[in-house]
Amino acid sequence: MAKKKIKLNINYLTLIIALAFGITAVLMIFSKAIVGDMLLGDGSKIAFKGTQLSFGFSIAGNINLGTMETHVLSSNPFSIFAFLFPLLGIVLLPFSLTKKAKIFNIICGVIFVVSAFCALIAFTTFNYFIIEAMYKSFVYRVGIGLILSGVFSMIAGLTCLFRAYMN
Repeated sequence: MAKKKIKLNINYLTLIIALAFGITAVLMIFSKAIVGDMLLGDGSKIAFKGTQLSFGFSIAGNINLGTMETHVLSSNPFSIFAFLFPLLGIVLLPFSLTKKAKIFNIICGVIFVVSAFCALIAFTTFNYFIIEAMYKSFVYRVGIGLILSGVFSMIAGLTCLFRAYMN
């Protein structure tokens, strides 16, 4: 009886851990995903948040004839998957308390691991989505948002796969 209670407590504890890391991975969309430094010139810096990297980014400016909008980034599918797959994993994770717990844990674990992979790939495909020529003169590096999103998704995925192994 005591062994079953300990197993039940570990099951709930790992569920809470996976949910916490999954929610944190989703929230990383609001932090800096890409940071850039100007190659030549005054040493300007630029940073794109996860929302800008995922869904695109444009700047509106005033000219003599009216307002002009310049598209800087187009949407990056890898970034969208990196931030929205954990959301899908969070929605499916409570179903792992049903009788088909092993299947849902494996599905959620795979979703979180694929999300972590997409977070790490999103930076390598970033240059293909820059539209505005001015922003091509920056040297870019991965921001804390993409790194933490990938790490937190990987931890949540491994926790789900551990839960599947335990059931």
